[in-house]
Amino acid sequence: MLNTSDQRVEAYLDAIQYKYKTESKAKIVSLGHVIGIYHPQSIVQPWPRSFQYHLEFFSSDQSPAKVQTEIGDYLKENPQEYVLTIFSDQLNTVIPAYKANGYLHAWNNVLMEHKLQSGLSDLQLPVDVEIRDIRTTQDVSAINALDPDYPSSTNGLEDESIINLMVLYRGEVSAKAQALILKPPFAYIADMYTQPRYRRKGLSAALLQKIHYIAQRKGCKQMILMPSKMTREIELYQKYTYQEVNQMALLIPTYSALKTA
Repeated sequence: MLNTSDQRVEAYLDAIQYKYKTESKAKIVSLGHVIGIYHPQSIVQPWPRSFQYHLEFFSSDQSPAKVQTEIGDYLKENPQEYVLTIFSDQLNTVIPAYKANGYLHAWNNVLMEHKLQSGLSDLQLPVDVEIRDIRTTQDVSAINALDPDYPSSTNGLEDESIINLMVLYRGEVSAKAQALILKPPFAYIADMYTQPRYRRKGLSAALLQKIHYIAQRKGCKQMILMPSKMTREIELYQKYTYQEVNQMALLIPTYSALKTA
């Protein structure tokens, strides 16, 4: 049986695989101890080596040599650029080991957790704030007109496992959030965004509380999320007693796999 730390990481990985398969038709690559997500659209990796990639791998507390072997065997038949996310409680030890095996360290992030209190009630909103489900392509267009860091998708709007919400402030679309509920007791918050001119009005807090309420009604007891590396809203999450529970690091190969193909 997985311990609590492993369960959180598994819930996160299950959620992002489901999200990308549903919304962008990504393909999942299973290598035993390593999971890969192949994105149809290329992604820019800016640092410490600049390149574009489609494939990202994930691994949790496996030996660097084992991870490198599985990835290397796959790349022999499918040479391409990629990034690798590792979860470990011993990053200070693990990162140097990966560096010795031909990787560069890009950055760290954290998986955060909030334990839901029992008996949550639905949120009483101010008269100038309304939270709605994102249901239509017109809703998605209105949200994406805000120029969010991660645009919303029209795929999955009817999927009951994916909760898509938007905020209207004084009648104007101003913020959005997304959560995935696949396997209670965990619910994963995949996205939160407020357009800059509507910030500091309590809209993100209202969305967060609404998601908590929905998740509890669906049988969840624990919320997990990974703050965006671009807009780490740690203070908001800490205000609602989110705790840093799992450490992760993003690694990239020192040299392109294409040059050795």
